[in-house]
Amino acid sequence: MAAAAVPQRCFYEILGIELTATDGEIRAAFRSLALKVHPDKALQNGISQENATVRFKEIIRAYEVLSDPRQRSLYDSRRSQILNGFDSSSSPEFRDSDINLGPYFCDSIYSGDGDTGKGFFRVYADIFQTLFQQEIAYAQTMVTAPVCKAPLFGNLESPYSQVAAFYDYWLAFSTVKDFWWVDEYNERVRQLAQFVKNRDRRVLQRKKKEEEEEKAARDRLRREKWEKEKLKSKKPSGTSRGLYCTICCKKFKSDMHWKNHKRCKKHRHGAKIEIQIQIFDSLY
Repeated sequence: MAAAAVPQRCFYEILGIELTATDGEIRAAFRSLALKVHPDKALQNGISQENATVRFKEIIRAYEVLSDPRQRSLYDSRRSQILNGFDSSSSPEFRDSDINLGPYFCDSIYSGDGDTGKGFFRVYADIFQTLFQQEIAYAQTMVTAPVCKAPLFGNLESPYSQVAAFYDYWLAFSTVKDFWWVDEYNERVRQLAQFVKNRDRRVLQRKKKEEEEEKAARDRLRREKWEKEKLKSKKPSGTSRGLYCTICCKKFKSDMHWKNHKRCKKHRHGAKIEIQIQIFDSLY
C-alpha cells in the first residue's frame, strides 16, 4: 500500500520569491538566505544548529531546481501534485532515496559467483528486480504507458543471448518516472549496470574467448602470408631476358652464345639478320 500523502513546502515559498521570479531574483534570494541560515552562522543569527542545517539543505535543493530551466519547468508542471504529496519524487513508494545504490558499487557487497545468499548473481538480480518493480508500480499508479519487461539477470548457466539482452536493457535504461532529477537517476542506474557488467564472469569469459579467436585468426593470416613468401622465394624467376634469331628460329640465353652465333658462316655471307630482343618465360 502506498504511503499517506505528505504535503511539501513550495520551492518558491522556501526562497521567498514569486512564481514569476527571474533568474537574477532566484540567485539573489538564494545568496541572501544562504548567508543567513548557513550552519556556520546559525548562532549569531539566532538559529539553532539543527534547524539551520535542515533549512540550509532545503534552500539548496530549492535553488538547484529553480535555477535550472528544465528542472524548473518540470517542477512547475507538477507543482500542485508535489505540494499535496502525490508526486512520484516525494512519495516514499517511488523516492530514489529508498534505494541507496551506493553500496552496490562496491565489490564487498557480494561474495562469489553464486545465485543464492550473498552471491554475485543473487545480489544484483535482487537490486535490478527492485528497480524494475518500482517502474511497474509507478506506471500503474500514475497510469503511464506500460513498462517494457526487463530480461532476467540469470546465473552462470544462462545463455549469452539472455546476458546480452539484460545489459542492453539496463545500459539504455530510461525511467518512466517524471521527477526533476530524472536524467541523474537514469545515469546512476546505467552506471550500476556497467559496474556489474565489468565484473560479470560470463561477460569476461566471452570477451576472453573472442580475443583468443581474434588472435588465432591474426596468427593464421601471418602464417599463410609467411608460407606464400617462402614458396615464392624458392621458385625460379618466371622471366629472363633472351635473344632470338628470326633466321635460325633459335633462342640464346646469354650474350656470349649470341655473339658466337652471329659469327657463323651463314650470317657472315650476307644473309639479312633480323633480331628481336624480348622477355619470355624461361626456366634457365
